[in-house]
Amino acid sequence: MNAFVTGGANGIGRALALALVERGYRVGVFDHDESAGKALSSDRLLFLSGDVRREDDLSTQLAQFCQPGGLQIAFNAAGVCLPPALAESVSTEDWHQTMQVNYKGTWLAMKHESRWMKDGGSIVSFGSALAFVGAAGMAPYVASKHAVVALTEAAAIELAPKGIRVNS
Repeated sequence: MNAFVTGGANGIGRALALALVERGYRVGVFDHDESAGKALSSDRLLFLSGDVRREDDLSTQLAQFCQPGGLQIAFNAAGVCLPPALAESVSTEDWHQTMQVNYKGTWLAMKHESRWMKDGGSIVSFGSALAFVGAAGMAPYVASKHAVVALTEAAAIELAPKGIRVNS
């Protein structure tokens, strides 16, 4: 069985990837951190270098990884949380970076992951409790995670007829 984890070279994504290997999955770890990703590589864990903001990176690496056996489960853990700043002082660059990684990256991953789930499957995208309650100094992060929750709800409805569960 194949599992795919974005942001899997560090943090929660890394712990998740290692737990999946322990449970017998063949795991593709998609991340931009090459040194951390290569350190994880083993016979059951394949590091796939790329950036979740680039559709070609995701589609190419997923195609390479999923050729034997498709995809059964995917975890979208890639994300950024920039240092706190009031919404009025957040730079446009920081806003775009947060939305590009957290929201666009999740959307692109879901888009391509679902195409490899020929016999159904499960997609889990990392949201945040802050998506529902907000937090001072965290506007870009809160907005991006709220968007992930809304995307997840829509994708769950759209992909259910294909036997694909989508949760955050």
